Amino acid sequence: MDLPSASSQGADEFVGSKRVIKKVELVRVITEALYSLGYDRAKESLERESGIQLRQTVPYQRLVDLVEQAIEYQKGACKFHSSLVKEVCLFTNHHCGREGVPTRSFENIRLNGGGIKSLFFSHNGKYLAAIRTFDQDLYAAEATISFVTIWETEGNGAFNLEGELFDNQKPVTYITWSPDNLQLLTCSTQESVRRWSIPSCECLHIYEKVGVGMVSCEWSPDGKTIFTSVDDDSIVMWNLEGKELRCWSGNKTTRIADLAITGDGREVITTCNENRILLFDWKSNISRFLTEEGSIIVSFCLSEDSNYLLLSLLNQELHLWCIEVPPKLVKVYKGHSPRSSARACFGGAGQVFIASGSEDSQVYIWDRETEELICTLSGHPRNVNGVCWNPVDPYMLASGCDDGTLRVWKKLQGPWSQIKF
Repeated sequence: MDLPSASSQGADEFVGSKRVIKKVELVRVITEALYSLGYDRAKESLERESGIQLRQTVPYQRLVDLVEQAIEYQKGACKFHSSLVKEVCLFTNHHCGREGVPTRSFENIRLNGGGIKSLFFSHNGKYLAAIRTFDQDLYAAEATISFVTIWETEGNGAFNLEGELFDNQKPVTYITWSPDNLQLLTCSTQESVRRWSIPSCECLHIYEKVGVGMVSCEWSPDGKTIFTSVDDDSIVMWNLEGKELRCWSGNKTTRIADLAITGDGREVITTCNENRILLFDWKSNISRFLTEEGSIIVSFCLSEDSNYLLLSLLNQELHLWCIEVPPKLVKVYKGHSPRSSARACFGGAGQVFIASGSEDSQVYIWDRETEELICTLSGHPRNVNGVCWNPVDPYMLASGCDDGTLRVWKKLQGPWSQIKF
């Protein structure tokens, strides 16, 4: 006996509240799903009861594809989504709660004197280093003087003071951890770069050149060499013993510049003038550039996958650039009021968040994809200069203040009194 045709069963009938899904097409997609899952008898039963046969070609596992697309859309629209969420239930719409964002002030460490200017976690998340700067009235010999303070994180999230780095040098402007997390480079204002052993806090070597000063520094990914930017606009590569291996001159950097190396070790990234970033392939001697029109670059942060660069600008915006060929601006984050020395960072599982300090004493957190400001963290009494997300624990964020206060933020497990959404 022939089955009723689709037209006799309401080929133009729609289902769902939006009235955009044709019943015939939905039944055929479900029929194909039953067939692809091996439920032949159920497929035949559906065809008989509905009168709708699988006559036209339906793409293989079309229903599975549609469900996956819906899940990805919901994850993308989730304000607090974490990439640590691997399984999603089909019975309810996907939604991550606020507890996935580090919004609870877990530690509040007040240091004796000196404001915190920058914070840097080690790659394994075990140590946190902070640049602290003191004013002239405390130390008359210099206009300002710096310490680098090191803490070790415990399994329960507590921070223990590990030591301090100080060698009568000019104010430290930049620090960077070695790939094995056992050494730290510090760079002083147009002076020298020092390599320290951690946790002993012993100075292992000083890198310097006669007549010029260092501006910034970075490790190669294998930890066998270091790169320094120099105030004569050059970039120098050194071995660990202090031998100069290579030098590239000619407008490669500025007197105030960050430095980064891509994960494959090929490209050196630095600020070559106030609104231009240099991406220099030192092996092939090829230069690429990205230019910020109309604003001065204050600092930058390279993403974990080396594909994106987050720029902090003097106009109080954060710009996210994709640095693949050709570089292009992809996201803009607004709403905060950072100081000229403030540094922003990536954070969270899969680096799905952007964080920055601000002059209004708060920490700002944005959704990286949507550019939406999702929350601000209050608790600091003065300007927040440095923020740093733990690269191993996506639920730990550190922030440093002008008054020398270090706050460590963890997952929410209590009242939301310090959070603004």
